[in-house]
Amino acid sequence: MEAEKSAESNKKSKNNRDKKMTRKEPFFSSKAVYSESPQGIGLLQVNMEASYGTEWPVEEKVKRREMVSSEARYIFVYEISNVDDMLKLSKKERCNADGMDDKGHLVAFVHYRFTIEEEIPVLYVYELQLEHRVQGKGLGKFLMVLIELIAQKSKMSAMVLTVQKANMIAMNFYRNKLRYLISTMSPSQMGLQTNYELLCKSFDYEAKDGLQPVLVAAPKEPSRKIEMFSPAYYGACTFGGVMSCGLTHMAVTPLDLVKCNMQIDPAKYKSISSGFGVLLKEQGARGFFRGWVPTLLGYSAQGACKYGFYEYFKKYYTDLAGPENAAKYKTLIFLAGSASAEVIADVALCPFEAVKVRVQTQPGFARGLSDGLPKFVRAEGASGLYKGLVPLWGRQIPYTMMKFASFETIVEQLYKNVIPTPKDQCSKSTQLGVSFAGGYLAGILCAIVSHPADNLVSFLNNAKGATVGDAVNKLGVMGLCTRGLPIRIVMIGTLTGAQWGIYDSFKVFVGLPTTGGAAPPAPVK
Repeated sequence: MEAEKSAESNKKSKNNRDKKMTRKEPFFSSKAVYSESPQGIGLLQVNMEASYGTEWPVEEKVKRREMVSSEARYIFVYEISNVDDMLKLSKKERCNADGMDDKGHLVAFVHYRFTIEEEIPVLYVYELQLEHRVQGKGLGKFLMVLIELIAQKSKMSAMVLTVQKANMIAMNFYRNKLRYLISTMSPSQMGLQTNYELLCKSFDYEAKDGLQPVLVAAPKEPSRKIEMFSPAYYGACTFGGVMSCGLTHMAVTPLDLVKCNMQIDPAKYKSISSGFGVLLKEQGARGFFRGWVPTLLGYSAQGACKYGFYEYFKKYYTDLAGPENAAKYKTLIFLAGSASAEVIADVALCPFEAVKVRVQTQPGFARGLSDGLPKFVRAEGASGLYKGLVPLWGRQIPYTMMKFASFETIVEQLYKNVIPTPKDQCSKSTQLGVSFAGGYLAGILCAIVSHPADNLVSFLNNAKGATVGDAVNKLGVMGLCTRGLPIRIVMIGTLTGAQWGIYDSFKVFVGLPTTGGAAPPAPVK
């Protein structure tokens, strides 16, 4: 009786296994094999061509030679859409990489070798390549854990691999998630400047003494872990934008007040110093912060949209362009992303800006936003709040395009030509200092580009029924370009530098990297 029950149980188990194995849905099949042809060269090219740029043709030849070496070992990962076809293959066929192309789709592979480094047996990972759509799902970590098991089973003392310094995603993956260390064999540990690091993980004391530096350890994971490009990431960037724009614009309200009055009444407000003197005499010290409430609320709303949507559109356009074009035309992506974000941000800012200018340039109009907004609407209607939207776009869109694109470019050049240490090895204080310096230089360019439209906005919001033609006739082209420009350069330079400093400080506080200074996100290598 017990034997019959056991047989029946085994039969049911076999039937259940058969049902599970004949389901028709994608799954991953992996195998360690030696291949005489560069099986993964296509995936390698898609992932790495953009990051190597013009050096890729030479690098590709090197990698092809490496991949067909008799010492090369592989783990290939295929996506199989029909399990039945897979089950029909013999064990020999499943272990033949060349025979798998017509059965499944290659989504990942690892190229590794057994070698000797510093008289220590190591497993050297030459390549870890994953298709973009399967990244971030745990497959890369699974493959590395599998390779580490192979290394230990094969009596290897350590794992060694090469990572490009500019590939921050890969560097974070290996150092933070897998706890690899910069090896003593790495060029940076010998005082040499290269674009890569050698990382290692040791399994015994001999390897630790020979390969690992005594004082260098992988950085700790931030206490607040936010996944890049997740809703929490965009939320953090949005809040960082609120702080960076709202607080800084409110802080420079006195400068903004003098600037607006110099644009509207240059005969009375002839210079920065005389402008402050006139305001102090007529309105007292409290008059310097007239209009601070609409300034704070308006630019907080604008900053939220500006920074949050910039991060969103930058990622969107990068994905749309693909890895190769994104690396080639990254400045265009910065320009398009910032312009798209500013269109939305100015819709949020415009009503507050209209009330702010009226309060600041017409003493007695209102004390602030609470009484100024309803008074403005009664006089010109709700649509009057958006009378200056097109000129505001004319001022802010070029300004923001210059602000973001020039900042990204300046910061990249600072890390490349001024700062002797790669960004990922710089302290947080150094990175934030670079953010402020890059922001200040970008701000000077922003002020020059956007100043004519800034004069238009002030003129239109101050004069009821005024048109762009009226402004040109009264101020002249030269007046539009230069009136109030010196004070605006000081204000916008300081403002933009402070904004990037605050924004990146908040990002660091929540565990995110600072903006700029690294190549576009590249696949893990």
